[in-house]
Amino acid sequence: MIRVHAPEIVAADLGDGTRVGANLTIEDADYVLCIDGRCGPAANRVVKRLDSRDKIKILLLTHAHGDHGNGIEKEIDKNSDIRALICQDPATLNKKYSTEAKGNVEYLERIIGKAKAKKIKVIYARDGEFFKYGDIEFVTYRDQPSSARNTETYINQGSLCVWVPGIRLLYTGDTGAYCAKKHGLDPMIITGLHHGNWLESEGRDYLENVGCEYYWDDDYSTSVTGFLSTGRGNAKKAGMTIFNLHGDLNICAFSGKANIYKGGEIYSYKCPYTGKATFKGATLTSVKDVLEGKYGGGDGRTTALLDNGFNPGSVQGWVNKFYRLIKG
Repeated sequence: MIRVHAPEIVAADLGDGTRVGANLTIEDADYVLCIDGRCGPAANRVVKRLDSRDKIKILLLTHAHGDHGNGIEKEIDKNSDIRALICQDPATLNKKYSTEAKGNVEYLERIIGKAKAKKIKVIYARDGEFFKYGDIEFVTYRDQPSSARNTETYINQGSLCVWVPGIRLLYTGDTGAYCAKKHGLDPMIITGLHHGNWLESEGRDYLENVGCEYYWDDDYSTSVTGFLSTGRGNAKKAGMTIFNLHGDLNICAFSGKANIYKGGEIYSYKCPYTGKATFKGATLTSVKDVLEGKYGGGDGRTTALLDNGFNPGSVQGWVNKFYRLIKG
């Protein structure tokens, strides 16, 4: 089974700012792939989450912006049990492009230096490179934006996109839907495309044509920036179901289907991944624990049940039956 976890954004994550940044983890029985690491207080929760997974850690940094790299750097600072760091090759980025670009490249070089000092394997991802860790298979694409739609720093640096074909998931880093169109990808679920503001009409039409059904915001932002509203609006026009991260988002894939757990609902779609499910069966103890509030509520309860190996839908089904009996 493959599981994806995108952590909720809570008020404490904001600190003194209005940005949280992007992060998700993908795991199988043996590996956990952490893509980006958020920033500020939210980055600390990324590290805590990784510490809770007793698995081989792979870190992937899409590009060297603080709202993506902070948690990655903190994880490297804290731990040595990391198998690899996957990132852009700083030699392909031009420090002289601008002051901002120089700072970002130096930030990436600092993270790489810390990883190498801890004997962590550093892999410079190529455009179209295939990776496999256990059941987790993905391809990295380098999106190099044009001047027509970006600032000079993005033109220089670009961002890695991560395509997970087994579950039809596209994580876009700080780019738009152009990666999907350029490479003929057919995602069923896609992240917020640079925090929502780069889902433009061209990309929206392409995603609609390939049948992309689900979209989630991968950051928090104020109404001043309008980042999230742009993405939401265009996703809505394309007929997508839109998720925010006020509550965790979880995806589990097995036997040719993926289940998205969000807002107390389960959304299913077909996918190529055909691994076996590894859920525990619901027990009277797990049902009792849910009824007594041990697992909390909302999407956090779903995450906690998944962490303990249960199928949250099955447990909730038994909870509902017992609840009806209790209430008469």
